[in-house]
Amino acid sequence: WSLHIIDSAARDTGRINDWHLILTPGSETVDAETTGEDSDLTLNETTSAIIPDNNTEGISQAVSTTEHFTVGSVVVDLTIRHEYIGDLKVTLSHEDVEYTLHDNIGGGSDDIVEQWTVSAFEGVNVQGDWTLQVTDNQNLDEGTLESWGLTFRQADETETLLVEDLESPESFPGQ
Repeated sequence: WSLHIIDSAARDTGRINDWHLILTPGSETVDAETTGEDSDLTLNETTSAIIPDNNTEGISQAVSTTEHFTVGSVVVDLTIRHEYIGDLKVTLSHEDVEYTLHDNIGGGSDDIVEQWTVSAFEGVNVQGDWTLQVTDNQNLDEGTLESWGLTFRQADETETLLVEDLESPESFPGQ
């Protein structure tokens, strides 16, 4: 996404600190936002969904982006309302990578309101679908996936030249 702003008036200046864009594909709302840094992209899904009880298929929600850059890390924010989080398994997948965020731990504790920084997707292209799957693997209670979001940090793609690789100071790039 590109945001173009033209200042047609004289003698004033301004600065964009951040911008926000709501994408609406079909009936789902996907919220994309930049944080003022070129290296971050945030996608949020705020459509709540019931997590079916004792169902290994569970529910899946996807967010998608047409942005194109190499992922360094992904910050995942998740809010699930459930009376027994030990019943739940939560995974995030993109392309051929799947990462388990929560795997039937926590026993009878209520709710998952958590943030993870995940490096499992380092090196993949951000473009495409990112799918969150939640399964409830025991009976007696169901819950609700309230919201989730992903903040992508771009990989540092600058090349580093090690000093021991140089033959002499004269061969240093830029001199």
